[in-house]
Amino acid sequence: MKKLLLILLILSVGLSSCKKSRDKIQPLAAKGSISGVVRPSVSVTGVTASATINGQPVTYNTTIEASGAFKFPEVTEGVYMINFLPTPGYAVSSRSVTVTAGQNTDMGNINFSLAAGGISGTFSPAGLATSMIITYTSGSTYTSTFWNSVNSSGVIKAEYLQVGTYIVSFSDVPGYVTPTSQTITVTNGQTTDLGTIIFQKASAASISGTVTPASAAASITVSRMRFLFNGALPAQTYTATPDGSGHFTVAGLDAAYYYDIAVTPVAGNGLNAPNKIRIFLPSGQDVDLGSLEQTTIPPPYPLSYNQDGALINTTLITGSYAAGKLTLTQAATISGNSNNITLVLNKVTGAGDYPCNGTTGSRITLQTTYSSSDPLDWESNAPGGDGLIKITAFDQIHQTVSGTFTANLARGAIVKKITNGTFVNLHYSKP
Repeated sequence: MKKLLLILLILSVGLSSCKKSRDKIQPLAAKGSISGVVRPSVSVTGVTASATINGQPVTYNTTIEASGAFKFPEVTEGVYMINFLPTPGYAVSSRSVTVTAGQNTDMGNINFSLAAGGISGTFSPAGLATSMIITYTSGSTYTSTFWNSVNSSGVIKAEYLQVGTYIVSFSDVPGYVTPTSQTITVTNGQTTDLGTIIFQKASAASISGTVTPASAAASITVSRMRFLFNGALPAQTYTATPDGSGHFTVAGLDAAYYYDIAVTPVAGNGLNAPNKIRIFLPSGQDVDLGSLEQTTIPPPYPLSYNQDGALINTTLITGSYAAGKLTLTQAATISGNSNNITLVLNKVTGAGDYPCNGTTGSRITLQTTYSSSDPLDWESNAPGGDGLIKITAFDQIHQTVSGTFTANLARGAIVKKITNGTFVNLHYSKP
């Protein structure tokens, strides 16, 4: 009898333990999956799926394949918010999906596009022949520039611009003071209005200098140019005679124009005139050209360089210096093709080295124009390019600069090599 009672007791305890163990076992959560394809694949760097399951937050992460495909293979059943991590410059949005146990929720193709906005403004006075120059600077040291022309009402608008930071500047209008450039942030779906962009009429200005030897120059010719490029006919010409000390001044000139200054030696004195000078005459200022020396030796070219082994010489250079940035621009013609080289030096305070590698703000650009195609830009700051500008003399009183430069100017896989570049006593203007 005792044995029977013991057996019954053991069975009772065992059954009770089994029941308790069975009560503690929880069924596995039902699983499903989520998949989709992002278009274009570069628009997104990753994907997350977030939900609240049984009162607890749950998040899954996955990556994007080169094809744009992604998948969450083991996801607890429920409603999820799919969030896409955007590549800078792209506009993306979240999606909501429901996961069912044992099934794959296919989101199909998910299309994203570059985020875009715009910039607008109104020029005053209306009717000026000018344009807005928009340079994209976000996320890259290599800039893209867009030119937008103004309509007859003075309204200008640039649309479908990639989201990011832009420098907005304005092309010169002869006889007017060009407004200061602005830094603008373009946001998705928004047009940033610059308001009224005022071009003030320039005040009269003057050009002066001193010819040496004092008695060697018969006259000074100052010619106002209609256009900047070579070959433009003078719009107006002024003549001055140096005084006994060789000094001359031509006053009452229309400002905000380019002027060419040429020295005519006294006939038969055997001296060579200095190179013709081209300057931009700022509003209300006197530009002192300093000493214009006549010598028995022909003057060197103001700017020369070798381009892929071909020697390029030029006598007409324009220069400007504002907010620490010095810009020197040349125009020449080679075998019927126009070549324009531009040297931009950033944070210039005096003599020294100015590397052009995409990180310093300094650059060397060559623009080549063929008669049957658009201009092609070759850049020191493009991938595969580099350059160095050395300033050897920087005269801020007479506004002249001298130095040397070399560069590898890239455009895609092609590189143009610039060697033995020199610039001598180039005149520059200040705003």
